[in-house]
Amino acid sequence: MRERTLLVEAAVSVGVVGETKTRRRRTVRLLPPLGADLAEWRLRAGRPPDYALVFPGHDGQPWSPAAYKNWHRRNFRPAIAAAGLTGARPYDLRHSFVSLLIAEGHNVVEVARQAGHSPKMALDRYAHV
Repeated sequence: MRERTLLVEAAVSVGVVGETKTRRRRTVRLLPPLGADLAEWRLRAGRPPDYALVFPGHDGQPWSPAAYKNWHRRNFRPAIAAAGLTGARPYDLRHSFVSLLIAEGHNVVEVARQAGHSPKMALDRYAHV
């Protein structure tokens, strides 16, 4: 992790680390409040190395499917219910982030790069914004 960006080099699916869908590395801009929260998290986590997972399992590896289900049930569902977002999925947060960047007037080509999309895909998916 860097101060203002995250470097995305791999993806995790069902507890297994693999390539991203595009097989490319990319950086994702951190909004200042999130950057501050992640900096605090890193301090509390004992200052893990930059290459470490941002939110690893207890063993430092990706979460197992069971660990993800536990987190979703114990943490995510209550948080979305408290926010009045019933039915939201963790993946929906990605859509919200991209939509907010576009709504703020950021360059669609740059936003698409951060999301790992082509500009055409970003325009097709987020044209309503």
